[in-house]
Amino acid sequence: MKIVLISEVKDLGQKGEEFEVKEGYARNFLFPRKLAVLSDTKEGKKLLTAAKKEIGKPAKETIAAGISKKNGESIIFQAKASSKGKLYKAISKKELSQKLNLDLKDIKEMPKIETIGEHEIEIKFRDNSKIKMKMIISPTKDKRKE
Repeated sequence: MKIVLISEVKDLGQKGEEFEVKEGYARNFLFPRKLAVLSDTKEGKKLLTAAKKEIGKPAKETIAAGISKKNGESIIFQAKASSKGKLYKAISKKELSQKLNLDLKDIKEMPKIETIGEHEIEIKFRDNSKIKMKMIISPTKDKRKE
């Protein structure tokens, strides 16, 4: 079944894109939530033509371009860790988004960091842009041992 997205759908696509999906997915998930319409309907054709016009326009600024000045820079975290350098809890997307002053939903993918030290990471954003950074994780002092 060919559909056109009315709004962005995670793990599927952006508004105005056309996809071939299973009938059950369209009828039970996309249509009831008003996320898509059939591509051969009047509304579907209208969305497709509007999307084609958008392609010709200059690209919008990507999320990575907004923080490109941080590309290659270091970000520093402090976290609780064992004596062997293993973190008790991995650095989360939420913590990273707060450090970068971004919305949590902007970060699509980041590596799971579970040890103390310097790590070269690549952060992928929801608009498919990406940047590389150095993440430095140092242990916090255990107040119980003092």
